[in-house]
Amino acid sequence: MRDGRRVISSEQLTMDNKKKYKKTEIGEIPVDWEVRKLEEIADIIMGQSPKSSSYNDEGYGLPFFQGKTEFGEIYPNIKKWCSQPIKISEPNDILLSVRAPVGDVNINNVKACIGRGLAAIRYTKHSNFKFLFYILKRYKQEFEKNAQGSTFTAINSNDIKNLKIPVPPLQEQQKIASILSTVDEYIEQTDALIEKTKELKKGLMQKLLTKGIGHNEFKNTEIGEIPKEWEVKKLGDCGVCITGVSYKPKDLYDSDKDCTIRLLRSNNINEKIILNEIQFVNINRVKSEQILKNGDIVICMSNGSKRLVGKSALFKVQDGHAYTIGVFCSIFRVKNDFDKDFISYLFNSIYYNKEIRILLSGTSINNLKKSDITNIKIPIPPLKEQQKIASILSEVDNKIQQYELKKEKLQNLKKGFMQKLLTGKIRVKI
Repeated sequence: MRDGRRVISSEQLTMDNKKKYKKTEIGEIPVDWEVRKLEEIADIIMGQSPKSSSYNDEGYGLPFFQGKTEFGEIYPNIKKWCSQPIKISEPNDILLSVRAPVGDVNINNVKACIGRGLAAIRYTKHSNFKFLFYILKRYKQEFEKNAQGSTFTAINSNDIKNLKIPVPPLQEQQKIASILSTVDEYIEQTDALIEKTKELKKGLMQKLLTKGIGHNEFKNTEIGEIPKEWEVKKLGDCGVCITGVSYKPKDLYDSDKDCTIRLLRSNNINEKIILNEIQFVNINRVKSEQILKNGDIVICMSNGSKRLVGKSALFKVQDGHAYTIGVFCSIFRVKNDFDKDFISYLFNSIYYNKEIRILLSGTSINNLKKSDITNIKIPIPPLKEQQKIASILSEVDNKIQQYELKKEKLQNLKKGFMQKLLTGKIRVKI
């Protein structure tokens, strides 16, 4: 949906049950479609790596794409150039990743050199380049299945050439591609709104959490210039830090059972709580103070990735389930005379993250102690101003959440269309 209107008009589609279908080696398809090998409707250009001495970051020669690492959502990102290209990809070629991870695709939008990690699939008079993009996205699992090699998975030119796909008449290919491209355009527009609003939030946080609202007088402190009415406090003055527990394997479960509680680990925290790969723990092994309360801030205290250490998320009860934390996390429980949302925003501020990076610099150990958190000094406004600042930032967060929900709906719409349009279960009107 976009502003209450349908993304795709029903006039573009038909589900006419009178349309006839036929059984083929790749499944049931419309009778006027064909099963063709990819090489029959497209030219296949396998990449080849040029001399490493010809690579550069200064823009000499052609853009150089080596593999999946340069891929964006639809188009690749230029990171390197090559002054002595060997294999060339033209605009509107479909770039296919042929080395681990295999099967990912992008639409090339520049003339470029391609390395051995890629193949270029070039449309012919029998195919539409965007249709090739979407149908190849759908066949990613087929490429993964055909991937060769025990230590380095890859697909070869025969795997690509011999891939059998359903092929509608060219005009129908164009219509299918147009519909899916329309949804992608809305997804891109929504992505741009998300990024723009995140940048707005970043700027507002920098200003509001250091300058406040409507202040004219400031004072110098050990943490920099802050409004005259504000105070410098340690985080430990604003709340208590409760460390997580290491549970024995016998107390952990992969699914919800009687007398279990959901367990948050360090990988579940990154500015918001991510409910992926949740484990469960015997509730009888959990202390009451370690059961999360509404408004608690959950902190990642240790992680294999130093980038994630110190990240936090505000916990809000929303699904009726009880949660606790694991050994590599801590709970920061905010005292009643401070605004929980405001303190949570401080935990995600540039200043706080700078302090965390200082604590972690010069060491290979990716963990924090409770005292590291509680001793961080922060600027604190009066309670009413804390609430006003938190309210402004919450409005921006709500807007980001609305855009992310819209994007998710569009992605689900696209997934459904791809499943039905690319198999002929829904036909386009020509």
